[in-house]
Amino acid sequence: MGVQDRDWYWRRATAASGYIQPKRSFFKSFPVQIAMGVAAGIVFAAAVVLAFNEWRTRAAAEEAARVFQQLATEQQRRQAAQAEAAARANAQREAVARERRQAIANQQRKVENWKRSELDARNRKEKAWERFYRKPPRCDEALGGSWTVDCANEYIRAKRAFQERYDAGKL
Repeated sequence: MGVQDRDWYWRRATAASGYIQPKRSFFKSFPVQIAMGVAAGIVFAAAVVLAFNEWRTRAAAEEAARVFQQLATEQQRRQAAQAEAAARANAQREAVARERRQAIANQQRKVENWKRSELDARNRKEKAWERFYRKPPRCDEALGGSWTVDCANEYIRAKRAFQERYDAGKL
């Protein structure tokens, strides 16, 4: 007994009993059910693909935000390090400038002290000369004497004698 025989038998038995077989719905046929299953599978697959794309996009955005945050943090660290290096360099330049100013001031003080000591030494020597040398009355123009070669020679001899004694520390 084949499929057609069974249908024939079923139709004959139902016709004799007065049973009316309901008509089959279009949606209950096998090809339509297959097509609907395929369509549902496509819709499900599309939903899965869309959900995956959304997840991937969200994950990429989170990763990008994390990378940007790391870049910003690194940039802040670099800027802080540069600012610190600039501050150290500035402090070092200021220290060098301060040392240079102090060295110049010390040098100027030394020069002034040397000049003062030279001037004091010159003044002491002049005072010692004034105490040491007395013009002879014959060479004093104020007393009516004249300035002659003998007076000049006597002055030179006195100056040499004074210099020897002064250098020896006897005056």
